[in-house]
Amino acid sequence: MNWVQQVIADFGIQIGINDLSLDDEGSIRLESDDRSSIGIIYHQQTHPPEVIVYRSMPITYFTNGQYRSALEQANSQKPRPWQLQAACNQQEMIFAFRIPERTFLLNSLEKALMELREIQKNIEVSR
Repeated sequence: MNWVQQVIADFGIQIGINDLSLDDEGSIRLESDDRSSIGIIYHQQTHPPEVIVYRSMPITYFTNGQYRSALEQANSQKPRPWQLQAACNQQEMIFAFRIPERTFLLNSLEKALMELREIQKNIEVSR
């Protein structure tokens, strides 16, 4: 088990899932109580290898202001520990951080998930 897998296993224990691990494709997605999802994708083939940590929220109807707010969140001028990316499809809005493998630790995973939750809250408030 490499340290990315160990971080995910430790995170699982912390949230009460003792056997949390990546699937064969190097990803995991968990549904949360607020109808959003969190996910982790481990890209070992990129140079340097990275871990994508994302949070998605369902969008049945978004106003123009909410879309604008989502894009503003991804503005590279905002100070963040990692660059934020935003995307959407017909069903969900997704915010993601790309964390270099060498800095992916339990505290960076927790920080990324907390920050993504705050970003999501900011979008929900503008509804």
